[in-house]
Amino acid sequence: MRGSRVLFHMSVATATFMLSSCLSKHGPGSTRLLDAALPDGFDFTAECGVSKVDAANPEFGIFGGTYHSAPINLTGTTAGIDFRVVISADVSIQSTMAQTTQRVVLHVDEAAATSKGFLARLASSTIKRKADQAATSASGSWVAKSISLAEWINLNANNPNAFNGVICGGIGTSELNVVNGQTNADITFSPAVIIFLNPKASLQRLKTEFSEERTFAITANATGPSDAVVAGVQSGTQTIRPIDPTIDVNGTRIVADAAWEFIFSFPQGAYTVGLPRRLAYYVDSRNKAFSLIVTQSDKIDETTGEPLPPAYLMRAGG
Repeated sequence: MRGSRVLFHMSVATATFMLSSCLSKHGPGSTRLLDAALPDGFDFTAECGVSKVDAANPEFGIFGGTYHSAPINLTGTTAGIDFRVVISADVSIQSTMAQTTQRVVLHVDEAAATSKGFLARLASSTIKRKADQAATSASGSWVAKSISLAEWINLNANNPNAFNGVICGGIGTSELNVVNGQTNADITFSPAVIIFLNPKASLQRLKTEFSEERTFAITANATGPSDAVVAGVQSGTQTIRPIDPTIDVNGTRIVADAAWEFIFSFPQGAYTVGLPRRLAYYVDSRNKAFSLIVTQSDKIDETTGEPLPPAYLMRAGG
């Protein structure tokens, strides 16, 4: 059923948005390495939201949370019968200094034929069963590894082609491991990719590092392809820019302290290197978290030929 492929590709948009890492593991003497990398007079704890000692501890938890998506409506046709499927996602994120692990569980809230007639009514149970199967296989886990913070700072300070001036507001991810059902893919990025803002960083640090639109060159190398990831090397770009921090989602107005949009562009599609096309982070600086995350894949709905709709993920508990 083509609708099952739609569900899978929607899960890519819903699930890959936070394949990132906040800070990374350092070896012995890492505090000294960090001191050597930082600009003179830089107040690391105030700016980055963690102490240097904590930053050297790979087990220290920097971020965790649960997000639930607003309903995502999908339509399609199977065996000449039109159908509608409504899915939602629960996303759990646990981030330490060494890596970030994300788990996504997709739920089918509604699945039924929208065509009229006896055959359509008979098909509804089959549509629901296949939608449930597709949601189960598309749910999965993702692990992101990052460049060590000292190396990240040195890279960006000395390489004008890298993320010049970025210290800890956006963190460099070097590798993703994506698991969906029975498929497994590894993607490495050079020099790195920023997929996640650091919610513990001060609002001023975020605004300093990303005060205006910036575009960065990225090379991705994928191996062990999954159903969506394509093996091979692709050169692409990442654009980061500030956006309006106020947004209405299904009748709920969210007013954040600031917001940024990430756009990933690759020749075969961002989804083929494990990334969404678009991410937007709405920052809650008081709680050191995100009020809302918006993600959208550049995968085309194979049933309608239209771009897939965005997923709006809201922090559990408001």
